[in-house]
Formats: sequence, C-alpha cells, structure tokens
Amino acid sequence: MKEWLKQHGLLNGNGKRKAKGDGHGPCVATYLYTEEAGNAVARKLRYEPGENGKDKSFSQQRFETSKWVDGLGGLKTPLYRWEEVKTSDWAVLTEGEKDTDAGAKIGLPCTTSGGTGSFREDHAEVLRGKRVVIVADADDAGDRLRAHGGDRERDRGARRVADHGERRHAERVDQPA
Repeated sequence: MKEWLKQHGLLNGNGKRKAKGDGHGPCVATYLYTEEAGNAVARKLRYEPGENGKDKSFSQQRFETSKWVDGLGGLKTPLYRWEEVKTSDWAVLTEGEKDTDAGAKIGLPCTTSGGTGSFREDHAEVLRGKRVVIVADADDAGDRLRAHGGDRERDRGARRVADHGERRHAERVDQPA
C-alpha cells in the first residue's frame, strides 16, 4: 500500500524538515480558496515543522485590494475546491486541504471547510442534497467533525454515506424524512 501511495504522490517520504529562526519550518503548501466565479479570496499556508515543536502549523491570508493580507479579517471562506464539487451529486468532506488535494488527485470530488471547527451552516447548505462521505482523522478533532459536521449535513438534507478514520469508524446515516 505504501508503495502505491508513493507512486501516486500521496505519501510524503521526504523526512523531517528543520525549523527556521521564526519558529516554524518552510512553507510546504499553499491552499487557495476561491469564490463561485473562481476568483481568489483567501489562502492558507502550511509550514512543516510547525511552531513550538508541532508537526505543522498554518497561517491564513485574504486577498484584498490586489494583494495578500495576513489574517482573514472577518472573511468567511467558502469550501475549499468547491468549484470541482458543485456539479457532482456526491462529495468527500475531509478534515483538511492536504487530504482534499490527495483525493482530488485521484479523481474524487473532495472539499473541506479548512479544518475541524470551521464547518458552518453555509457550508452545510451548499452540500444540500448531495451524498457526503466524511473522511476525518482518528483523533478528538476528527470525532468532532464526524459528529458536528454530520449533524449540520443531515439538517440541510445531505446524506452521509460513510465516515472513515484510522479507528475504522463507518456508519450509514439515511437522509432525513
């Protein structure tokens, strides 16, 4: 399995990076958030290693007056890669952008709200009527996404088909009557 993941660019085998003097390592990925017309509205920068000895850390910027500005300044970001999911009758909701990009790379209609705790009512609304597969990490944050995100999806008429984490969570939840 590891070999297949490496061949498809889904497993990072580059080893550990060293932190810079500013407390985190280099930016290893930039995740661009676009609005419905395809224009950039925000981006998330991923650093490895992260600050204070963490494996990763993130910063966010908004596109304002033709330049990138630190922080979101109250901007409510749309779902990540939403334009690739909106015409599909189903979607894979992941916990973060890295997983979303990995799924999209192999042809899955993937999206994310940008991390645990960021899934909002307007995100649930755009998934209305779609079959939604939740893929979350097998940790407390992933448990919250499965519970909280799933509740909002059901409230908006989305259908959660399956939910998968390392703990092998899987359930079928029928669409509300």
